[in-house]
Amino acid sequence: MMNGDILVESEYGKGSKFTMRFHVKLGGMDEYDNNLLIDLPVLVVDDDDISCEIACENLQELGMKPEWVLSGQDAVQKVSDGNKYFAIIIDLMMPNMNGIETTYKIRECVGPDVPIIIISAYDYSDYEIEALKAGVNGFICKPIMKSKLFLLMKKFATNKKEEEEVTIVPSIVASFPGKRILVVEDNDLNREIAYELLQETGAEIETASDGLEAVNKVSASPEGYYDFIIMDIQMPVMDGLEATLQIRLLDRQDTKDLPIVAMSANAFAEDVRLSLEAGMNEHIAKPIEIDRLYSVMGKWFR
Repeated sequence: MMNGDILVESEYGKGSKFTMRFHVKLGGMDEYDNNLLIDLPVLVVDDDDISCEIACENLQELGMKPEWVLSGQDAVQKVSDGNKYFAIIIDLMMPNMNGIETTYKIRECVGPDVPIIIISAYDYSDYEIEALKAGVNGFICKPIMKSKLFLLMKKFATNKKEEEEVTIVPSIVASFPGKRILVVEDNDLNREIAYELLQETGAEIETASDGLEAVNKVSASPEGYYDFIIMDIQMPVMDGLEATLQIRLLDRQDTKDLPIVAMSANAFAEDVRLSLEAGMNEHIAKPIEIDRLYSVMGKWFR
């Protein structure tokens, strides 16, 4: 087995211990196309110094310039003093000022442009809605893996590079009163998060838990009833691609031009291509960055 072996130690009444030994190739920087990350400053905020050191070591191996502090108060002081960071990584559970409180305070200082990532050794699902409202852009579970850090950091760096290369336009205000949006998502928590965030725009929000329900809702509605659909790709009963095809084929004019935006954990070129071929207008990767979603919606509501 991979030129290795498996050892078993077992003692009656106490249990068994399994040990696997095999050879693997040592990972190195060659695995990572990190040109966009070189020398970018990152602040790590965690009350555990060992966690800070591990995170900083991973960031250094990606070519970034990390520093760390042991409290939310110290992090807020850092940005208040004018220190500039490409991204900030904050532990969720800290004494005195937790990660969400720290995010609120930091956002007051840096605005919306600096990515903030929450890290946690615990299930953060109960805090996800509040964290997103505070301005969190991503989540990482502990122990922090370099590969996950790399993917998030590269994503943020790529987004910033693209923003720098396009003409600057005024920020779109996330206010869509009078619009009706259908959110199609099979995951209860994700659907609730989307509902809560979109409701703040003043729009009327309806939901469906699978593609078939979405098709039935659109089919039963009067023409022009829905202004926008956010459609998950991978769902039971009927996936988002098939649902979009069915909506486009309805014998009514409004569904031909109805904006349908795909959302998926996969953002590879093939996934984007398939969603566009199915009749979707845009593709947004999960976890959804709310500013990106608002921007896309604003474009179609102009």
